[in-house]
Amino acid sequence: MLYHQQIVPIPSSVGMEPSSVCNLKCPQCPARKDVEHMDTGFMSMDDYIGFLKRYPNIRFIYLLGRGELFLNPYIPEILEFSHERDTVTTMANGSNMNSISHEALHAVVRCGVRTLRCAVDGVTQKVYENYRIGGSLKTVIENIQKINALKERYRSPWPRMVFQFIPFASNVHQIDKAALLARLLCMSFDVRLNRFPEDVPMLIEEREKIREHAGYADRDEYLQQTKRHYFRRVCVQLWVGPRIRYDGRIAGCSCNNNYGFFPGNAFQNDFFDWMNSGLWYTLVKCSWAESLPGTKFPAFDAIATRPCNSTGTGSHLKRFLRDRKEWNRISHDRCTVSLEP
Repeated sequence: MLYHQQIVPIPSSVGMEPSSVCNLKCPQCPARKDVEHMDTGFMSMDDYIGFLKRYPNIRFIYLLGRGELFLNPYIPEILEFSHERDTVTTMANGSNMNSISHEALHAVVRCGVRTLRCAVDGVTQKVYENYRIGGSLKTVIENIQKINALKERYRSPWPRMVFQFIPFASNVHQIDKAALLARLLCMSFDVRLNRFPEDVPMLIEEREKIREHAGYADRDEYLQQTKRHYFRRVCVQLWVGPRIRYDGRIAGCSCNNNYGFFPGNAFQNDFFDWMNSGLWYTLVKCSWAESLPGTKFPAFDAIATRPCNSTGTGSHLKRFLRDRKEWNRISHDRCTVSLEP
């Protein structure tokens, strides 16, 4: 029985990983910590083209992954092919902006990539490289300026440029200057709260400074005050934007790094076969029970005990799925609200 045909609509967006290779050595990067599954590679152009041709209903693609996406030599061609098919692309998950070819810079603007998130965690090289080990702040700024110049040349509003700043004890003193630099570069400034408690700034004045820009000092404070997990939007990816690794394996969501993949391969089998797996159907039963009148399902035990890279356990996913108002808002706004972690 094809559950996805009876219960949920086939998604019109997917997340695809052009590269799982990275050129930096950020110490707290989840991909670097995932030693057991430290496989690397690039998505081939043939796989990308073949997937979109088989599934013409896919109209929105999140280019993301555990590596630096611009290291994939086919990025210009990937963007051109998507643009020719009127398939919208976004790079809202982020790039370290250290290795971008001339052709890729032009393609990002000419092909209308909607959002490009740039990881810039400092305003001096010394502070920047404390976390972005192996990176050059000068190169990052130059590439951002090149994109701004190309936007003027092509008279394009795209991409929307985001200056991402992750506050650590080592860089939080530069947060105000980082916000100013973002304005000078015509970028929106986004403070992404640190996911690692051991690196969260603890001084009172540091935490207050983070609150001024992000509203909350850390993710625990966010959870306590909002009763919602900071990464709650990732959970909806399973339904409206499932994630595909560079080699076609189906991860489901951006945070599924360590706990296995759904059955099948998006490049070799029917992509939607994975919706018939036991885990998928358990999730469907828990979240779409209201769509199946007269059917009773057990509690969320299977989800509540399943570990998650970002939320610890499925308890936050369980709470999110029960929050119908939040669920509907995010799923209906999936093309305008970032579903990235």
